[in-house]
Amino acid sequence: MADDRSGEVRRADDIGRGGPKLSARHIVALILVVLVVIVAVQNFEDARFDVLFWDVTMPLFVLIVVVGAIGFGVGWLLRGRKARRDRDDD
Repeated sequence: MADDRSGEVRRADDIGRGGPKLSARHIVALILVVLVVIVAVQNFEDARFDVLFWDVTMPLFVLIVVVGAIGFGVGWLLRGRKARRDRDDD
């Protein structure tokens, strides 16, 4: 079969194998995101908590999603620093 994109001939059993591959890191991240979403959806009651000098009341699922997003952001920022440091070491 001919591949329309590159013009090369590929075997029939190789078709579909050239797509993006999920690494173990991506699979674990996907599982963690699904777990956070499940926990957040199951917690709709209001929660009261303190942030510095303020008392905040909001649905618990909002708090879970916000804390998950903050954790993702911190991880994303630190991953960039590690990648830059590893590149500089080479």
